[in-house]
Amino acid sequence: MRLPKMQYIGTTAVFFMVLNLFKVPFMAALGLITVASFELNLLLLPAVLVGAAAGRWLLTRIDQSLFETLVLALSTIAGVLLIV
Repeated sequence: MRLPKMQYIGTTAVFFMVLNLFKVPFMAALGLITVASFELNLLLLPAVLVGAAAGRWLLTRIDQSLFETLVLALSTIAGVLLIV
């Protein structure tokens, strides 16, 4: 897409947020989201916030061309793993 890395990450984050919010009612109806699982998610929230901060820190320090190469390489690996 040749987007700047911050725009790419932001667009991808919004896409997955909308996708995951769409799944919530179905997961709750199937019993996959329970009070116990929600409590565990709340316990893990600090780790999520630390990971988000670390990712933002890393993103500001990585070169645009290296970022694009990593995105393409990791996408290729994910595609191969989905086929296998």
